[in-house]
Amino acid sequence: MKDLSWNTRSSYSYSLYSLARTIKGDDPTRAEIIAWLDGFDSSATLERNKAAVLTWWKWRYPETNEYGVPVTPLVFGRGLFAGKKKSVWRPVDPKVMENIIAHCEDPADKFCLECLNILGCRIRELIGDPRRGLPGITLADITPTGIKMTVKGEKERKVAAEEPFLLRLTIYAMTKEGQIFPQTYSHMNRVVNRLAAELGYSDIHLHDYRHSYTENLLDTGLGDNLVAQARGEDNTNMLMRYSHRTEKDLQDKITKARQGNNEKNTL
Repeated sequence: MKDLSWNTRSSYSYSLYSLARTIKGDDPTRAEIIAWLDGFDSSATLERNKAAVLTWWKWRYPETNEYGVPVTPLVFGRGLFAGKKKSVWRPVDPKVMENIIAHCEDPADKFCLECLNILGCRIRELIGDPRRGLPGITLADITPTGIKMTVKGEKERKVAAEEPFLLRLTIYAMTKEGQIFPQTYSHMNRVVNRLAAELGYSDIHLHDYRHSYTENLLDTGLGDNLVAQARGEDNTNMLMRYSHRTEKDLQDKITKARQGNNEKNTL
């Protein structure tokens, strides 16, 4: 699993450790793997653990025949784990996240939260996490059109931002040496929890700023492909989890599109 990112290796290792605790022999059998996977209710958790097991199986049994087909395949039949619950993401009110920023009195922490709100990145991508190969941002990463950032999966991308914000960030960064935001994850997490409690909000997390950012972009009417690009993703698959769109929302969009087409046809 050397080709995987640190974060993925860590996740897969935990999954395999969890599986190892449930088996009798040194290596799990197909039946033991299926029984273990069937114990997870969440489809997201199930898929993550399936990916870990399939990666390990390919490493453990690499032999293939002349056609490149695995000699010892591991296949999960269609519908084998049907009925698993999909992750439900609660809506995040962007105004709530803005109120938390406004309530923050520490200038450094406040600007850190503002950056999360404006950039829509993950907190560790902003402040850094050496264990995950994330260096955080420095003055050298700021460009005239955005910020160069090492993101999840140890990939690099440029996060687009408006000129006034980039100017503010540049001026702020010039007062720092190295990392612009030296705060730790635990510190910022405590800050948000405290501010949310003082304002009477419950169940608020740092990652909610990424949710809020996505919803703000979608509310402006920006297309899904552009929103996904702004979030640093290759496709729009994750938007269904972050945008909290329902079947009724989709129905309304279809109705609106058809009405627009009918108006064009009558002209």
